[in-house]
Amino acid sequence: MKNHGFLLGAIAALALLGGGGGLIGFKLYQKKVVEADVETCLRHLRVVYGDDPEGGLQCAFWDDEGALAALEGLGPDAIPPLCRMIESTADPDTLQSALVALGTLGPSAGERAPILIPIVRTRPFYQRCEALWALGKLGNSSPEVLDCLSEAVLDPNTGASQWPTAFESLIRLGPDSPQLARTLVAIDALTGETKHAEVLHGLRRRFRPQPGRSP
Repeated sequence: MKNHGFLLGAIAALALLGGGGGLIGFKLYQKKVVEADVETCLRHLRVVYGDDPEGGLQCAFWDDEGALAALEGLGPDAIPPLCRMIESTADPDTLQSALVALGTLGPSAGERAPILIPIVRTRPFYQRCEALWALGKLGNSSPEVLDCLSEAVLDPNTGASQWPTAFESLIRLGPDSPQLARTLVAIDALTGETKHAEVLHGLRRRFRPQPGRSP
């Protein structure tokens, strides 16, 4: 996916637009090219699901023509168009790919993590799961993100595959957080033979605090 069109268009833009206006026009043109590149990459990516050995959901890509490498090559420039797609697209496949693509960009996209919170709270199963997975990768440990993850762990209606994903993300982002401490206390208090209690008690047994940590 080489940007020969971009280079030719850039030359044309600079030839047609001079001075400061030319620079502004070039930047706008460049922005459109990046957005087009992101859209092209997502068309060549599909999310593949599998069970994590420790529970939860593994998200991976079916990658056609090196699209993931191309997306990562765009770096921070890919973040704004990915976020716009996440907030506006009505296509579930595009949303799923965009969520996991944003997660693969890691902490460089961390400040955009709050846009995933409404997806966790309101969207269908797989979209919620991808958003939970992405939150764990983005590295944003703000209270609103940790609150969202704790809610997802403790909500019996979230889904059996999502509880471990949310739990793992919560541990990764807030190992010393009050949100994790409260979540562990709530898990210990669960009674009954529900699937929710069974899964969370299993997660609790596998979780071993490091020395010096209170949970």
